[in-house]
Amino acid sequence: MKKILIITDAWEPQVNGVVTTMTTVVKKLEEKNFKVEVIHPGMFHTFPLPNYAEISVAWNFWDLKKKIETLNDLNFEDTELIGKMFQAAKNMAIKLGIDKSGYRTIFNCNEDGGQTVYHIHLHFIGGRSLGWPPG
Repeated sequence: MKKILIITDAWEPQVNGVVTTMTTVVKKLEEKNFKVEVIHPGMFHTFPLPNYAEISVAWNFWDLKKKIETLNDLNFEDTELIGKMFQAAKNMAIKLGIDKSGYRTIFNCNEDGGQTVYHIHLHFIGGRSLGWPPG
């Protein structure tokens, strides 16, 4: 069975042409034996981005059943989760129009790595020129 991941900012219960098209595409793909997963705004708890209230920031992405404190605690079965986190970052870059100019994604791990909150999370930075090396 082939798998397809769709990330969209428009989904049910919204009613518009994009949602109608996307739900139809999902149904047709499933009829052709594709396993389709859709990441959509309804999956997230959001809050407005400070200074840019029109942009919502997601919190607690997938309501994890287990707590993954650091990258060192990842197992092979967490591979799909990490992939989804990077796909969400890519989608946000496209939405913000910085996918071509560039952005940075960062996982901090433990104290020397700058981790202060002990659950994995991906930092997303963009919209300006970023220097190297960081820190």
